[in-house]
Amino acid sequence: MQFQKDYDEVKVVKLEQNYRSTQTIINAANDVISKNKAQIPKVLFTENAEGEKIRIVKTMSDNEEGKFVADSIQEQKLRNHFLNKDFAILYRTNAQSRAFEEALRRMAIPYTMYGGVSFYQRKEIKDLVAYLRLIINTRDEEALKRIINYPVRGIGKTTIDKIILLANTHNKTMWEVLVDAAQYGFRSGTLEVINNFVTMIRSFTSMLENITPMKWRFMLVKIPTW
Repeated sequence: MQFQKDYDEVKVVKLEQNYRSTQTIINAANDVISKNKAQIPKVLFTENAEGEKIRIVKTMSDNEEGKFVADSIQEQKLRNHFLNKDFAILYRTNAQSRAFEEALRRMAIPYTMYGGVSFYQRKEIKDLVAYLRLIINTRDEEALKRIINYPVRGIGKTTIDKIILLANTHNKTMWEVLVDAAQYGFRSGTLEVINNFVTMIRSFTSMLENITPMKWRFMLVKIPTW
């Protein structure tokens, strides 16, 4: 809109025809757009059929929304003998996928993500899960390798390779090497960050019996780096 004010001889071309949506959806869109006080006036139209009425459902939370969608899919599958491939869930932002994914998983409905990364495949989620895995099982070396230096805390590749070599040489786990790091000749700075890491994991482990899953969720949002 400002462009028209800044430049003379501007020609505005309105792309008003919609080729995807039904007339019902277009009518609703026009009505919503009409409430915009600052706009270039336009009227969307389509040559498609009128289509089904729009159904608005209000839920109290994103989890309830996910459950409603998954329940609706399951009901339609049973009632009309639809297949999983007959359904698609559209949402505006990637952050919304978690509620849908969790609801689909609970009902054992397989799904494929398009144009984004599954919530459970995102790096930050894998990192948090790795922390939880290590907290309950310090022998989980894949989890340990994933988060020993994330966030960056000064335990680099050379140090990690040394820890692995020491573990193999002395028939110990990587965690056991970390716990006894003082006897393996690490430099003082490296030894300090290793000890801090061990202390952090131990402090989390001590909370296992008293902390609920919801509290863990908030506690692990910000992992100290020291």
